[in-house]
Amino acid sequence: KINFLERFKNKSSINQIMIRKVIQSNPTTLVVTLPKKWTVKHNIHKGDEINILEDGDGNLILGSDSMPKPKTINITFQSSQKQYVQGIIRNLYMNGYDEIHCKYHGEEDIIYITSILHYLIGFEIVDQNNDGCTIKIINQEKKEEYVSFLRKCFHNINYMGSILQESLNNKPSQLTQQKIEDLSWNVTKFSSYCRRIIIKFGLTQDYKYSVDYLLLTFLHMISHNFLYAYDFLLQRNLHPSVQNKKYIKEVIDSFQLLSELYYNKEVDVGALQTQVKELIEDRKLMQNNKSAPFIKYFSEIARIINPLITKIHARYLL
Repeated sequence: KINFLERFKNKSSINQIMIRKVIQSNPTTLVVTLPKKWTVKHNIHKGDEINILEDGDGNLILGSDSMPKPKTINITFQSSQKQYVQGIIRNLYMNGYDEIHCKYHGEEDIIYITSILHYLIGFEIVDQNNDGCTIKIINQEKKEEYVSFLRKCFHNINYMGSILQESLNNKPSQLTQQKIEDLSWNVTKFSSYCRRIIIKFGLTQDYKYSVDYLLLTFLHMISHNFLYAYDFLLQRNLHPSVQNKKYIKEVIDSFQLLSELYYNKEVDVGALQTQVKELIEDRKLMQNNKSAPFIKYFSEIARIINPLITKIHARYLL
């Protein structure tokens, strides 16, 4: 039994290993029960046929031609606030729901729903009336897309950082603000899709994916901090000091190193931790600075990066 589990536990295609007892139903027949979670997921009922294959090592592989049962929910909005409506839809999407039947609270709800769907890959409105609408997944998520979309998150945030850093020497502009906002929404789109994949394919029990889920949440937060920082810069027409520019550059460089750490275990973890901790401590020195509200967005990014360093590095130790 141990040898069998050891043989399979490191395969990326294995989501979960379950142990079942063999039952003697009659003198010539042995029976193994099917896990309820699996039968519900694959829409298996009494009398249905399943496929059993034997691989070259003599292992039996169980499968079904039945379509997985869609995960559906009925909701009634309790508010017409934009953040509330969009937050509900986005969280249901990330938690693997395939069909959402919505009942409006106000006539503006449909506007907020339509807006957020631009950033939820595969989700579309398939039916609507004056009282509500139905949102459905029309393009099923693909596990093999996970790696490329996660990489896109890192790339977009690093690009945001480079644009923002370059802009500090120029007058803030609406064009730059729009570039950063578009990149931030890209991170929202890609990170939401990756989290949906983790949930839909039952990957949360794998430590690496559980770390990734947290990482994706924090990447979403970091991208928004870059966006809020530039919005503040534009609205106040600030001219950051040399000290502030240096601090911002070090925060952006720290995130770049965090990105490299995810793909390269040879990155100096100790040096990165020291650098980030110094950035967190430095924010106390800036509390009385007139640019403090602007700098706080970058100090928050440093605070977010700090716990991720150890968690990402631990992925290599397993």
